Amino acid sequence: MAVAGDVIEGKDGAIILNGIRLEEPYAQHLGNPPMQLNEFGPVDIPEGKLFLMGDNRDVSMDSQMAEFGLVSEESVEGMALYISGSKSPRDGTDLRWTV
Repeated sequence: MAVAGDVIEGKDGAIILNGIRLEEPYAQHLGNPPMQLNEFGPVDIPEGKLFLMGDNRDVSMDSQMAEFGLVSEESVEGMALYISGSKSPRDGTDLRWTV
């Protein structure tokens, strides 16, 4: 959700990234979440850290929770299956997909 240099916060279940409220049709709100999942931050993301969030926001144990917190970039492992790019950063418009 957020990388080094970003500022992220949660207000009433909405995510605000660098001052812009994100539209997230994929995010699920299915329960009665604890306050820290609906209201958090603002959090300044330092160099080498990531702020991660699950799609099921009401029950996700992710960076919203103090017990989980920010994740070190070094701890992320994986292999890209698809690469996407956008002329408009972070809003999902004008995507290109390659395999």
